[in-house]
Amino acid sequence: MKNMTALNFSDVKNRVIDDACLCMLEGGSMRPAFRDGDLLLMKKVPPASLKPGNVIVFDSPGFQKTLIHRIIGFREAGSERLVLTQGDRSGRPDEPVCQQFIKGRVSARLINGNFRHCRRYQELFRLFSSRVSRSCRRFVKNLLVQLAQIISPVLPIRVRTRFRGLRI
Repeated sequence: MKNMTALNFSDVKNRVIDDACLCMLEGGSMRPAFRDGDLLLMKKVPPASLKPGNVIVFDSPGFQKTLIHRIIGFREAGSERLVLTQGDRSGRPDEPVCQQFIKGRVSARLINGNFRHCRRYQELFRLFSSRVSRSCRRFVKNLLVQLAQIISPVLPIRVRTRFRGLRI
């Protein structure tokens, strides 16, 4: 059995290792890929090497804090290239981020004392699956609204008043 030193989160949090840094994720915006309290290994990379699907660490001027979200695309604004990001569980994209605010890319996750590297196919799967799940939720919501509009005139008044306050 290996000798494993106990990891104290306060000692490990944001500790610099060569050209990489350990960051602790706070919040649930990246579920199910990452969970609250996960330790992630962030590496500094050139902004030109970033691709959609990559998870990045950046300073958000809108929230006044550091965020960890997935890249969903890029947009050109004059001579500047803006990065479009969104949490996997978020309903809408964040404000576009300038490349100067990007600290690095998440390359691995610490699980049971071992680093598990983020694979390109996993990043693309998460990006695609989050889009598909949002599309499915929108489709089901619209279907239920249309169904309620068809059924509503037939229902008794007491039931109709209960449906008006129902949020889907």
